[in-house]
Amino acid sequence: MTNEELEQIGKLLETKLKAEREHTRKLVRDEVEASEKRLTKTIEQGNEQIIDILTHTADEILKQQNTRISHIEEHLGLDNPTKEN
Repeated sequence: MTNEELEQIGKLLETKLKAEREHTRKLVRDEVEASEKRLTKTIEQGNEQIIDILTHTADEILKQQNTRISHIEEHLGLDNPTKEN
């Protein structure tokens, strides 16, 4: 083989290697983006569950407090303005 042929083969190999690197980068980039989307969705679902739990807990605490207030008002013989609404 001549030097020219060897140089051409070398250039072809470099071009092929460069194309393979770019393809690999694209595959990795696509996988990272897909992983980010899955992770974001998981985090959002977790946040929604936490908000639901906190809301439910706050509702329960408010119900308990209202019940206690009602009992105290009844005990003191006061009118309960919260039940008039």
